[in-house]
Amino acid sequence: MQDELYGSVENAIYETVNGYVDPATRRHGATALAPKVGMLPATLSNKANPLQDHQLTLRESIPLQLVSDDFHILYAYNQALQHVAYKLPAT
Repeated sequence: MQDELYGSVENAIYETVNGYVDPATRRHGATALAPKVGMLPATLSNKANPLQDHQLTLRESIPLQLVSDDFHILYAYNQALQHVAYKLPAT
């Protein structure tokens, strides 16, 4: 059951990090994203790798999603917890 719950979250973290492309520099992955969220590229890469012991924390996932503008981690949490989320209108 844990694989079912965590697998989609781990996959979303991996895809968010490795799928990121910096629009200004065209650099991609942890090399481009890590400095924007206050991490070293190797640290972020390890945290995004589900085979590594280091795991991305929920707290660390917030700026990661905001900077990348990729909310698949949130969607995976929603699915695992059987909830939904929607974007609030700008105020």
